[in-house]
Amino acid sequence: MNSNHEYHKDSIVAEIRLIRDTYARQFDYDPHRIVEDLRAKRHSWEAMGIEFVDINKHTSNTGSLSEDDTPDHTDSAPSKSKETI
Repeated sequence: MNSNHEYHKDSIVAEIRLIRDTYARQFDYDPHRIVEDLRAKRHSWEAMGIEFVDINKHTSNTGSLSEDDTPDHTDSAPSKSKETI
C-alpha cells in the first residue's frame, strides 16, 4: 500500500479522534451527559426542519436496505421543504 495513502488515512482518523475526544471532554467523558447533549441538539435541529432517518426502520438485520425501502426512482427529486440528515 502507498505510504502516502496510509499517512492521509491515519491523519483523518487522528483528526476525527481528536474531535471526538474534545467533545467528550466537555462532558467529563460521561456518556449520559453526551447523549443528553446530542438529544438536545437533535431536538433543536428538528425544530429548524431537519429530519433524521431511523436506520432501524430502513435496514434489515443484515444492515442493508429492505425490499420495501428500495428506491423506485419514480420521483427522484428530493424534497426542498426539509433537509434530511
